[in-house]
Amino acid sequence: MPTTFAPRLSTRLAVAAAVPPVASTSSTIRTRSPVRKVGKLPSEVEAAEYDLEYGTDVLEVHRDALSRGERVLIVDDVLATGGTEAAAVRLDEVLDDEVVGMVVMTELYYLVG
Repeated sequence: MPTTFAPRLSTRLAVAAAVPPVASTSSTIRTRSPVRKVGKLPSEVEAAEYDLEYGTDVLEVHRDALSRGERVLIVDDVLATGGTEAAAVRLDEVLDDEVVGMVVMTELYYLVG
């Protein structure tokens, strides 16, 4: 889902798309810098821990994934508690990027994300 939607939307908005993975391989337009679960990326990374409805997890992004100050659109397929999205925002802040928006395909409203 997001892997086809994110590139189109980010191109239209002239931003990079950061796509947190929720069970699938993710890619981004222009930067090729997915946000992935811990241990999936091959070079130096920044990491952010986040809360799940049943525990914690960690997201990582390559340190050289984006140019400093790049405009980023975060695209995710499911909003549950909001932890994944919050971690993606924190990672972009560490890399000195500007998060210009967030798109979520489905919200699990009963978890109050």
